[in-house]
Amino acid sequence: MNKIKSIIAIVVFVMISTSIFAQKKYKNTTEIPAGITTPDKVETSIGYLNFFDGVPTKETADLVHNYLDGARGVDVFLKGIPGLSLRG
Repeated sequence: MNKIKSIIAIVVFVMISTSIFAQKKYKNTTEIPAGITTPDKVETSIGYLNFFDGVPTKETADLVHNYLDGARGVDVFLKGIPGLSLRG
């Protein structure tokens, strides 16, 4: 029974000391500037892009992928016009 009380006391001590140290702010802590973080939502010409911890959501990745596919298709078409007009 004494062993169990000792183990419980150690566990409680570790939990309390861990929570105290986790809340401590150190002197040399550098604040992250807001200008270099990725916002959770960005408004663009193709719609809103949503992020979670800097990673795009599946819907955002699909939206950007579809936009890039269309832009590359238009680029191929425009680059092909001079060759086709020369042929014509």
